[in-house]
Amino acid sequence: MEKIKLYFLNNKKLILSILICVILVIGLGIYFYFEFYVNDNQETLDLTFDSLINEESNDNSLVDDNLDNQNNETIVPDIIEYIYVDIKGYVNKPGVYKIDKNEDKRINDLINLAGGLKKDADTSIINMSHKLYDEMVVIIYSKKEINNFLETKKKQEEKLEICEKEEVKNDGCLSDKDIIDSSNQTNNDSSSDNSNQDSSVVTSKVNINTATKETLMTLNGIGESKAESIISYRNEVGLFKTIDELKNVSGIGDNLFESIKENITIE
Repeated sequence: MEKIKLYFLNNKKLILSILICVILVIGLGIYFYFEFYVNDNQETLDLTFDSLINEESNDNSLVDDNLDNQNNETIVPDIIEYIYVDIKGYVNKPGVYKIDKNEDKRINDLINLAGGLKKDADTSIINMSHKLYDEMVVIIYSKKEINNFLETKKKQEEKLEICEKEEVKNDGCLSDKDIIDSSNQTNNDSSSDNSNQDSSVVTSKVNINTATKETLMTLNGIGESKAESIISYRNEVGLFKTIDELKNVSGIGDNLFESIKENITIE
């Protein structure tokens, strides 16, 4: 122990120098450790953290962009609506047609769907450009029906003119109803001439649930188009439960019904 003390006392300058060197080495080691290793790792962590934040922001932006694109690209499907139009008379395929409401069809288009006009059809009083609508009924008349109607109307108008010129009102003059009934009777007579049916006065009641078109046309005021309407009604709605139900058929009003109700039956 004494030798160690003597050694330190004799060499204290050397030992002090060694201690100072050791402290400097340790100090430098600590300095370089924090300066390079720790700082480098911190910068790496900062870069990594910033990258993660940027990536998350980009991901959120992509999600938002995708959502925006999805909202912008959302396609609202068109709502398809249909109308049902009934066409009768002198066309090749009369009946009820289902038509897309968005197609903006006209009567001319409906006639084409119905196979076109028959040879004797007359569209002189038909507005071919008329837009179609739901539950619309279009009747195409024959040339003979139009001519008979026009001739009858002209004759009756001439008679009405005479009545209007009278100084005293003549209550016995024809009314508008008489003109219509007379025209229907003329059309009925002309239609009967083209068939094999007897055109004499109806002597037995016509069963409106079973009668053919020709038989229905023997009724006063029932021409070909109205007979076809009655048959179409039977096929689409069902048999008549009462004779009054005949007034539901297009073209058959109260006046016409009153004139034929005594000659029809459902039994």
